[in-house]
Amino acid sequence: MENVSKKIPIISVFLFGVALRFYNLGEIPGPVFDEVFYPLWGLSYLTGEQFFSVHPPLGNYLFTLGISLFHLLPGTGELGTSLDQLNPLSYRWLNAVVGSLLVSVAYFVALRIYNKTIFALLVALFFAVDGSMLVDSRFGLINIYLTFFGSISLLFFLKSIQDKDHKILNVALCGVFLGLTISIKWNGLGYWLAIVMFSFLPYLWKATENNAGVSSIAATNITKVHQRLARNIGFVLSISLIAVIGYLLIWLPDLAFHDDFDLVDKHSQIASYHLDRPEEKLHPYSSLWHTWPFMSRPVGYYFASVDVLTGEGVNTTYFTDVHLFPNPVIYWLSALSILVLFFHWVYSLRNFLLHRVYDKAFLPLSFILIGFFGNFLPWALVSRSTFLYHYQPASGFAFMALAFCLYNLRKKNRPQYRILYGSLLFIVAAAFLYWLPLQLGLEIEKESFYQRMWFESWI
Repeated sequence: MENVSKKIPIISVFLFGVALRFYNLGEIPGPVFDEVFYPLWGLSYLTGEQFFSVHPPLGNYLFTLGISLFHLLPGTGELGTSLDQLNPLSYRWLNAVVGSLLVSVAYFVALRIYNKTIFALLVALFFAVDGSMLVDSRFGLINIYLTFFGSISLLFFLKSIQDKDHKILNVALCGVFLGLTISIKWNGLGYWLAIVMFSFLPYLWKATENNAGVSSIAATNITKVHQRLARNIGFVLSISLIAVIGYLLIWLPDLAFHDDFDLVDKHSQIASYHLDRPEEKLHPYSSLWHTWPFMSRPVGYYFASVDVLTGEGVNTTYFTDVHLFPNPVIYWLSALSILVLFFHWVYSLRNFLLHRVYDKAFLPLSFILIGFFGNFLPWALVSRSTFLYHYQPASGFAFMALAFCLYNLRKKNRPQYRILYGSLLFIVAAAFLYWLPLQLGLEIEKESFYQRMWFESWI
């Protein structure tokens, strides 16, 4: 009974995330934004219509699966031949399921990185209420699948370096889910880059086990360190090979469907789209990568207005709007937290280099920072039009940074720190409620809409 009571908090956060993702899921008419592409391509596998996709095919397969399963339900009618004939629920419900599961996956990843329940609960809560994760869990887009599979690959990676049992299975599953991540979008390689960089740290994790406060590896046998690093290289190569094999296998159904193109042709076409003439692909909602942590340009997905004549003869305009609108407080605080953790990490690294000692938080901070920068900095090399949703993989690690800072505020004995901790969580919750209409597509008055648009670039 005690074990069940301990699970109540994460179950509550998970169910809250489920409720947010399924509430009025099909109310916004479709297709909206890039729903004109991905669900259509998924439907095309069923209708036999040829198409060109700018990403690997796994996302399209998932829409094929979602649409097919939906139409197995009684009362859903026959499968249409065009997107306009489909019930939007048919290509949105699977996103809502995956987005809900991502909340619990984030919780277990956080526990593996820093084994503190409150920390993990905060991470799960931020995944549940953040507007970017929420909105892309409610529409037929593929971004949430990338973050979901990438997070699972991290979970099995961490299990493979921490658990002695089932190590080979965990390595294999890490590679499989990493392959699935890259099969959604190529920027899933950010998770691969993070895993490669992570793999040079496990021997430090071993040094911190069962030690409190300060640890030292000055007496570590250098030969054993070299052996462990050599094993880590083989470890990375094994994961990478499994991921590549999985990625290639994912392509087989698509290649059979488009029998006029081979694998090389497909990759040449996709690379050409992403790399050639980037100035021709600018979009009004595009934003530069370094602006994402400050959410200077949310993405508009849907907008409708209606004029209503009240009983007093006053004409009132109501807006129904959906933006990919992150929780501003979470984004701004998490960006600040990344800076705080980075300076803390540099200080810890300095102590390690000078004195061969480091505090126990050094390794968790390394995981968080490597995951963030591995998924964020590569976008500096991309010249084509980019959008705020590309930040989602990196933002998950930024949420961990914020949760880490809040957890350490909470555990301090001084009342002012406890007050600051509670105040920050209250502001996060207030921001969540305030901007929720723009994420769920709730009808609000025109004045209320513009009150929520604090900056012109948000509109």
